[in-house]
Amino acid sequence: MGTSFNNYGVVFDRAYIKYKPLTSLTYWGGRFANPFFHSGLVWSPEVAFDGMAMDFRKEFLKGLGVFATAGAFPLEEIELSSKDKWLYAGQVGLEIKPRKELVGKIGAAYYHFKNTTGIKNTGRLSE
Repeated sequence: MGTSFNNYGVVFDRAYIKYKPLTSLTYWGGRFANPFFHSGLVWSPEVAFDGMAMDFRKEFLKGLGVFATAGAFPLEEIELSSKDKWLYAGQVGLEIKPRKELVGKIGAAYYHFKNTTGIKNTGRLSE
């Protein structure tokens, strides 16, 4: 209907550049799918990351490989301030593929949220 003479907005779910200079190394920049090995307990499958990430994967023995992922993601810009909110993340892991149809993966990740503050839980149910 009427827009009161305002401009129309365009929203993209994913818009990114992916660069793969080597078979084991990948870079992303823009808005892309979650680059980390994760479960639904930590990240929703619908989450899209804005920022930059890199991923390294190398198979050292037949069926045994390692991976490392790192990224920097701006969460909120606060104008004229050094208090912008960021997420810096890193992950390392091991992948084993004894057969094509059988894969095992384990990883450890660290997520550092800069300039964000949580609200303390009182431990009481709301009345």
